[in-house]
Amino acid sequence: MRAYILTVLWLSGCSAIACQICLPYPKDSLLDRINASESLVLARENPDKAYSLSTIRILRASSEAPELELFLPSSTRRMLDVYPERSLLCGWSSGDWQNLAVQTKEMEAVLPLLLANSWAEDRTQRAQFFVEYLNSADLQLQRMSHLEVARAPYAVIRTLGPVLDFSEVRRFLGDSRMLEWHGLYILLLAQSGEKNDQDLIGKRYKLNEVYSISLQAAAWALAYLETDAAALQQIRTDYFEDLVHEENEVSAVLDALSAYATIHTDKQPAIAEMYAVALKRFPEQLSKRIDDLQAWRQWQSAGTVSSVFAQQQQQMSIEHISKVRAFLSAASDQSSTELVDNPSSTLLWLCSIPLVLLGFLTFSKFRKCSGA
Repeated sequence: MRAYILTVLWLSGCSAIACQICLPYPKDSLLDRINASESLVLARENPDKAYSLSTIRILRASSEAPELELFLPSSTRRMLDVYPERSLLCGWSSGDWQNLAVQTKEMEAVLPLLLANSWAEDRTQRAQFFVEYLNSADLQLQRMSHLEVARAPYAVIRTLGPVLDFSEVRRFLGDSRMLEWHGLYILLLAQSGEKNDQDLIGKRYKLNEVYSISLQAAAWALAYLETDAAALQQIRTDYFEDLVHEENEVSAVLDALSAYATIHTDKQPAIAEMYAVALKRFPEQLSKRIDDLQAWRQWQSAGTVSSVFAQQQQQMSIEHISKVRAFLSAASDQSSTELVDNPSSTLLWLCSIPLVLLGFLTFSKFRKCSGA
């Protein structure tokens, strides 16, 4: 299994850009908190002081870290009484000790790898490792894995289907308590190849469109694009010809189109046209969409971008102003280059000059004769 994942990740040529559709909200994973901790210890209740913790094993030491001093809540204390083999993973960072996780049997097997962190900040490699733990019975390991996989580039996520148990994907999507976490599993469901799943995706997309639902609309729209050849035209009709949807709905669909276009580069010109429609209605979207237009080299959008920029510049950050100006400058340079690189157009323009002059002289002579 791991060899397969390594292969697909390498073939995908993954960028460093994370998939923003899959995240429930910006959040650090347990691995992030472990990496940030200058000191790490395993702890249990202090036998000499009830409701407080004492170190039983040092995993990472810092000369600046004070002795562990943390309150032990009653619920956690009862858990440690019931499971004497468990302990608490505590980390010291930013001047504070924090309880990071419960050291269960499952976590004990993974913790040495987390401490070694051979993946550093590489989202692709981290997804490669954690995808196998998405269905872990240990909830804290499952949630860490979810965040790590969800932060991988979309090019990686869309290749993971062959190594997944889709019955678990469907089970997770059936849990309404985890609604904010459904994005990743919606995209994974699109890889099942099952007609029932494809029909469900189409129905959920339409439900969001008809009832103006924006929560997880981006994930359902992206899954719809991946499973139905007619989806792109349908989305154009629903959101960019029938101009009734609010900005939060359109923005979610634009997020889906953005991710889709990173993979299906031949669709970028058509999607840029939809961007132009959206920008005219919602100028505030310019800051979010200018990176795509630049990356896709969609210079034909320069007219719309320039017009919207004139309206929106005062509300934009310096960073986004610079990006828009860079795009418009590149578009202008491209236009000039095309003129120089097209000899027939240039020659036609040069040849027309004598004709214009001849026409002007003839007209002047005619006026003089008429005056006489």
